[in-house]
Amino acid sequence: MTRSLEAIWRGEFLLALRYHPLGFAAFAFMVVLFCGSALYVSMPATRPTLDRWTRRAAHPAVSLSAFVLLIAVWVLRLLDWFSGYRVFLW
Repeated sequence: MTRSLEAIWRGEFLLALRYHPLGFAAFAFMVVLFCGSALYVSMPATRPTLDRWTRRAAHPAVSLSAFVLLIAVWVLRLLDWFSGYRVFLW
């Protein structure tokens, strides 16, 4: 995942996808988290909206969905490994 994030940062998007398909989601999550934190600190008027989004993100369905997605990507990468195509880099 770290190599994927580094490749995204350098602008090598195809390589980032080959390192880990969820690198883009992780990068987007970190950007949203950074921007939300900056808004929370610098603009107090946005706090109720940000608090509401935080409560929605803390719902168990979100965690379960993320877990299912992680397992699905893991299975996909294993299938790629065993098939011999080697689309994803390990």
